[in-house]
Amino acid sequence: MKMADHSGKTRPPPATLDRLRAGCIVYKHDFHRTKRVRKLLFVDDSQGPGASAVLKWQNASGAPQPSPPPRSGLGIASPRPDSPAATPRRSASDGSSVSFVDIAQVCFGPYTRNFSRRSVEKRIDVCYRCFSLLLSSNNRSVDFAFEDEADIMPWLLGLQQLVCYYAPTPIDQSMIWTEPKLHVQILRLKLQAEAESKQCSLLDGLVDITRDVSRGVFSKHAVGTLSASAQSIAALDQVDVAAITPVQSV
Repeated sequence: MKMADHSGKTRPPPATLDRLRAGCIVYKHDFHRTKRVRKLLFVDDSQGPGASAVLKWQNASGAPQPSPPPRSGLGIASPRPDSPAATPRRSASDGSSVSFVDIAQVCFGPYTRNFSRRSVEKRIDVCYRCFSLLLSSNNRSVDFAFEDEADIMPWLLGLQQLVCYYAPTPIDQSMIWTEPKLHVQILRLKLQAEAESKQCSLLDGLVDITRDVSRGVFSKHAVGTLSASAQSIAALDQVDVAAITPVQSV
């Protein structure tokens, strides 16, 4: 088994680890299934010093199922406060796991083979809730979609921090999700969802701009274009862009 070099690395903050240990509800997408499965996703780091933490998922029970998310709308959800009473029970059956030392990359969006083989209409989950973990062997991925939008930011940031912490070799900085990059990618994916639902060419252009922003390849001109275009959409379609205009350099 590969061993991670922790020298010079910092574990995620305790509050982040507590949230990851408590778990969140996701939908697991499997290559051989057309039906997604509702799971509880959580981190187990109880293996002791020197061992890699493990990401586990198993059937979710005892958790409410909220109504499906809208397929359009650019509102950014605020993180919800954690509530022990709201934590779902963990089922003892149908579980699976992957060690963080075996995760090569966090992919935010519906970009792996499992997602791309489904059309937009058949994917069910809006693109900004989809994410994948690319494994370092066998060209495999594990693919999920968040049930609750409020889990997106804290969970993706926490997963990225753990992937970096347990990585056997340093990860290229361009492949690491930071909080500013995640904010921009959420915006980009929400614009993509709008473009898919409304077939709007202006939104397609914004998707291209925010793609470059999320990669850190942009200028003040690009940010100005993003804000101006968002205001144009708001004027035409009454979209709330309050969370769009303050985009800053990554």
